[in-house]
Amino acid sequence: MHVQKENILDVLSFNYSLDKGCLDGFRQYFDNKYNNQNLITINSWSNIHGVAAYKDDYEKGQILAQSTKTIGKNIQLPAPIFGIDNHDILSPDNNFTFDDPRSIFTKSFRLLDNHVNNIRTKTFQKNVDVITFFGHSLNQADYSYFESIFDQYDIFHSNVKLEFYYYPGNDEVTAKSNEREVMKNVVKLLTSYGNTLANEHGENIVNKLILEQRLSVLPNPQINY
Repeated sequence: MHVQKENILDVLSFNYSLDKGCLDGFRQYFDNKYNNQNLITINSWSNIHGVAAYKDDYEKGQILAQSTKTIGKNIQLPAPIFGIDNHDILSPDNNFTFDDPRSIFTKSFRLLDNHVNNIRTKTFQKNVDVITFFGHSLNQADYSYFESIFDQYDIFHSNVKLEFYYYPGNDEVTAKSNEREVMKNVVKLLTSYGNTLANEHGENIVNKLILEQRLSVLPNPQINY
């Protein structure tokens, strides 16, 4: 796992829980492994698809504790959303219009309708060193999110590194199988993104990232907490 003396994280979570226990566990992991020399600071934590316990006062308290921005507000946590990605249906070849009944089922529409930004107290940092993918299937349904992040940090021209983690299992055969599956999904994701880049050799983005030592597929770190 990419570690510096001070680690400032922006977390975009696709789970439906706030995962404060996971955050505490990571902090304990870093404290134990690096003898309290490595600090974790959470700049932002966004449950982009809503919160399972959206009516729970305790969960609301966790949100309120993040920032003075929300203190005193009668906020409503966003309920979990399910939707389709607009990555394909909005392409010019599909002649899509917002009169199409599918529009209300896209994740973009559902995010707006669910007022997810009501609980987001901070935006992502302007500059980052590494973008890490942990525990995500890299399914095409979430390509729009990834492409937005890649655009924001201009991964084609910048020095930002990409790290993709996979579950290694309990034996070498499982580890190799899972690694290969993640590799295929990584190449599919990045190739799709490369095809969106105008006036660039986007089709070669995987080769470019590898040659510049900015692309890694790694086994999950062993975290016990």
